[in-house]
Amino acid sequence: RLKLALETGLREGTPIDLEFAMDTAKGRRIWMRVQGEAVREGGRVVRLIGAVQDITGRKKAELALHESEDRYRGIFDSAADAIMLVSLEGVVREANASACSTYGYSHDELVGMHGSGFVHPDHASKFVDALGAIRAGRLYTAESVDLRKGGVPFPVEARISPFVHKGEPVMLCLLRDISERRRQEARMRAALVVFNASAQAIMTTDPSGTITSVNPAFQAITGYSPEEALGRKPSILSSGHHDKAHFQAMWAALINQGAWEGEVRNRRKDGRH
Repeated sequence: RLKLALETGLREGTPIDLEFAMDTAKGRRIWMRVQGEAVREGGRVVRLIGAVQDITGRKKAELALHESEDRYRGIFDSAADAIMLVSLEGVVREANASACSTYGYSHDELVGMHGSGFVHPDHASKFVDALGAIRAGRLYTAESVDLRKGGVPFPVEARISPFVHKGEPVMLCLLRDISERRRQEARMRAALVVFNASAQAIMTTDPSGTITSVNPAFQAITGYSPEEALGRKPSILSSGHHDKAHFQAMWAALINQGAWEGEVRNRRKDGRH
């Protein structure tokens, strides 16, 4: 599924939002969420940028909550994400410790509060949409903006599903503060601007050393177009001036220290150094 989603995203430019289970090298089952969006240059998709999240805790909470009222309590209380049970009239019936710390309210303050009290006014329609979806028996997911106690706004990812709490139909709301993710996305966008605007040739590779992207200056300086460079090794620029030991030392520094600084004499596509 992940491979298909990535291929479709690259081919059609459609956003990626995929949840899937996988086993670690030690045999532990974990859940991951992959989100990404296409970056276009000249009207075509050239790469995907996004984020990968470990959502194992959230999935365990969902499963436990739906399996049994008696069994969910421990996970409900210890979950890292904010979890609230909200009536179909929009009133908070229950909230875990993470919800209290995320929103800045005590448990007593949060329980009994109407959900509209902590939803940003500009996003109030999403709360109404969520109520409508749950009343119709549908899952509702969205990114929105909520308010902490005192009116401080913050971005949140909401996953809301129908649930029965002590015989009452309610909304099971799993709410994740995505402030850090938004900051990371902003940094990635800023880095992409620098990448594209730099007058110096820049390329990126995967762990095997295969070129995965090049900036516009790369083509101007080396003569290789993105289509010619992508999928190949940086050795296409080799001038023969440096021996094997030179590049082994460079890669060792990159792997072990995360950085390398020095001079390399390369060769352009037309053979000039």
